[in-house]
Amino acid sequence: MSPVIRISDKIFKRLQKYAKPLVDTPGSVIEKILDHYENCNDNLNTDEGLNNEVGNEVKNNLIILDPENPLDLTHTKIISANYGSHNVDRWNKLVDIAHIEAMKVTNSFEELKNISISQISNGKKLDKGFRYLEKINISVQGENANKTWISALNLAKHFKKNVKILFIWRSNKKSLYPSKKGLLEWKPSK
Repeated sequence: MSPVIRISDKIFKRLQKYAKPLVDTPGSVIEKILDHYENCNDNLNTDEGLNNEVGNEVKNNLIILDPENPLDLTHTKIISANYGSHNVDRWNKLVDIAHIEAMKVTNSFEELKNISISQISNGKKLDKGFRYLEKINISVQGENANKTWISALNLAKHFKKNVKILFIWRSNKKSLYPSKKGLLEWKPSK
């Protein structure tokens, strides 16, 4: 037999905000709220689980990711980032700056195309998700955060540039660690 739970009228009214009329019961609404809470917090209750994942550790409530294997960056937002001496505020801006810096060294679209793992096109192209980088007269196709990191890291390694990104996983049940901050950093060896 199920236990009987008594709640105040105030809490009952709050629960009604999340109920679908003629579908939900108080129990099903409580279950939805618990599911949401657990989806957002299961991975966050201890730092041990994070520290056990290969190449990752938690310091001062910041998840420090292995730059070679950064887990899932889907549903993340950059808080602050640097590529070389440039500040970056968005994932696609990161890959744009990486290509601009690379072009300064290669000075050739063909050479850059052979090094880059992003989809790039010589000249102005604005269809299929491409952005035009007027400064270097190439277009770069937009990518998700995971591919952007891999592409920027590839160029950083090739041209020996520091790259550091402080980001936050959005408060979304599909995020790997909702509302947690992460750090990705790579420096060339001296």
